[in-house]
Amino acid sequence: MRNLTGLLEKIKPAITRETTVTENRTGDNPEFVGSVTRLNIDHSIEQIRQQSEIITQLEEDGIIKIVGGLYEVETGRVLFVDG
Repeated sequence: MRNLTGLLEKIKPAITRETTVTENRTGDNPEFVGSVTRLNIDHSIEQIRQQSEIITQLEEDGIIKIVGGLYEVETGRVLFVDG
């Protein structure tokens, strides 16, 4: 249970930011899960930028681009999301 608790703590900011779904805010609601997933990707990108001055500078200089990715377990595809 400890590992699951740690993962839930990491996505908590995305759950808190999600304000469009007002009912059935659970894992059973695909709309809620999709929204939280996208917000979590955005939050992760923000964290990378905040925690690494070097990466942020490389991005600002146009040397790298930070993008998020969503792995689809069912298909094995990765969908890339600009941050």
